[in-house]
Amino acid sequence: MPFELTYCKCKNSKLFETLENAKIGLRNLQNYKPFYKRFFLLSESNHNSIGLNQAYQLISIADVTNKHVITATLASNKTEDAPVLKIPAFIKYSPLLDPVKYMSGKYDLASPDVLTLPAFGSTTDGGEVHKRKMHDGNNSSYVDAFFTYLSSQTLYTHGFIHGLDFYGSYLANQAEFTVNVYDELDYFSTCDFFLKHKNKLFRIENDEMFQSKPALKLSDMGETLELDDLDALTDLNAAFNDNDAQPCVANVSDLEPLNEEACEECTNDCGGGDCGGGDCGGGDCGDTSDSCSSRSSASSENESMARTTRSRSEDNEDNDNEDNDNDNEDNDNDNEDNEEVDSETERSFNSDDDDNDVDDDVDDDVHNAHIYNFPVHAIVMEKCDNTLDSLMNGRNELTESEWSAALMQIIMTLIAYQRMFAFTHNDLHTNNVMFVKTEKKFLHYLYDGVYYRVPTHGRIMKIIDFGRAIYKYRGQTMVSDSFDRTGDAATQYNCEPYLNPKKPRLDPNPSFDLCRLACSLFDYFVEDIRDEKEYAATLKESRVASMVVEWLKDDKGRNVLYKKNGDERYPEFKLYKMIARTVHGAVPHEQLSKPLFAHYAIARKQINGKPHIMNIDALPCYAQLN
Repeated sequence: MPFELTYCKCKNSKLFETLENAKIGLRNLQNYKPFYKRFFLLSESNHNSIGLNQAYQLISIADVTNKHVITATLASNKTEDAPVLKIPAFIKYSPLLDPVKYMSGKYDLASPDVLTLPAFGSTTDGGEVHKRKMHDGNNSSYVDAFFTYLSSQTLYTHGFIHGLDFYGSYLANQAEFTVNVYDELDYFSTCDFFLKHKNKLFRIENDEMFQSKPALKLSDMGETLELDDLDALTDLNAAFNDNDAQPCVANVSDLEPLNEEACEECTNDCGGGDCGGGDCGGGDCGDTSDSCSSRSSASSENESMARTTRSRSEDNEDNDNEDNDNDNEDNDNDNEDNEEVDSETERSFNSDDDDNDVDDDVDDDVHNAHIYNFPVHAIVMEKCDNTLDSLMNGRNELTESEWSAALMQIIMTLIAYQRMFAFTHNDLHTNNVMFVKTEKKFLHYLYDGVYYRVPTHGRIMKIIDFGRAIYKYRGQTMVSDSFDRTGDAATQYNCEPYLNPKKPRLDPNPSFDLCRLACSLFDYFVEDIRDEKEYAATLKESRVASMVVEWLKDDKGRNVLYKKNGDERYPEFKLYKMIARTVHGAVPHEQLSKPLFAHYAIARKQINGKPHIMNIDALPCYAQLN
């Protein structure tokens, strides 16, 4: 039977008191979220006393490990006499405003309610940007929380064990909201608003780079500056004071012309090692694949291709023609970026609050800022064990069998979500795939009349972080405001509610997610795309690597991530745009016919006993109205 979205009455005064006393920095908690108006008839009397009808509701906190990890006390929303559960849970704090815009003064901080939570019945007619964003039913935090709820419902209603359990969500102000601003450091170092309000509205860790230094003063005191006064140049000073040194004089007539052969030798010699300057830039210009290019796999959120700030000059390059693979057809004829998009928001910032991530390793690309009294959406959910990325960086490499089984689980999850909700995740990378440990040996599926048995290798994969998702429920389309005109994913698609009628329509691409995932996997499997022999050997040895490469092919058969010379084919956010436009061979259900996954097919009579079978064929379509 399909599940129905209803609300339940929540008397959360005691819960809110517990949350405020839990030393996780939350205050001004409320139940009301503006997106509720899309599904429920609200009134002054009920708007702040209702919640969603998920299976289990957070009623108190038994223990706090840190501001993200708690021991949750849960009560059943289905059965009144069901026993209370105490289990680990994770709290994600999703910002209601853009943190980087706030720290750079893009919101009207003169407004007394810039950090005030959205209230029922309040108006946004004044045009304030902060109000419009927090009241928008498509605010990325609401889109994230609501799909977490839907995912949880599939877990309990349909036995779809890849669903992510959801225990409730609340709006609040957080005493210190933490966000990674590593990619914005250069921008902030020249931002007057940031420098003026640092340590007042927010603080930043390791802020030495922002410390004011005394201005350099130049004056002529009539004194002679001796090189001995400069400690850093003592060796140079000694060289010039060497009385035994003889001047070297060369006449122009003594210089022989440089022939082509010598020129070629010079070029080759400069191809590796320290070339000491000249046209090579004065640095080590050896193998530039690692040190001088951005050939990162983006396997972690810190390496996401879309999170960097783009200038308008880069937007104007969207019609560029820069392919070196014997084709000149990279022109996407897409010139809309430079017309209206606020380039300062066209990025995907990284926050330590974004993921249900329990990896404690220190990341060199993390530089946190802490914003005071910031409005957040606290989403309480299942605590997973770790990320797919952690398995890639662990001591023991995954086997081919472990990889294919994990990818099969991800594919089946996407198939189910696409079938039920017309879903696209739009930022699926290896830190947005998590797992919980299991003692089950196999998972069983039924799809398109075919049974599949997939080994777990002790892990059940779950997709997380739906802040950029697009999906439908009962005739309502939820589209993250990341795709708004000023959002960090603006122009990736062109569809309602952010349709630009002057541009060609572009609906969400069901191939996007597996291609995006492949972008975060490619560098793990392929050492150097420029070494054709090694590249071919890798694809021959690993069917998983070969599958990843297939997911990266655009409609012309080219690798959408890299050119043959190792350069990135598309810079930064343009990669997202071009995946949306040119990759159509990574539709999840079409992968089941590929040998890597087809071998999991099994006859029904070969399934022993009565194991739980996830019947995807029987899943209802929730995208349409009843």
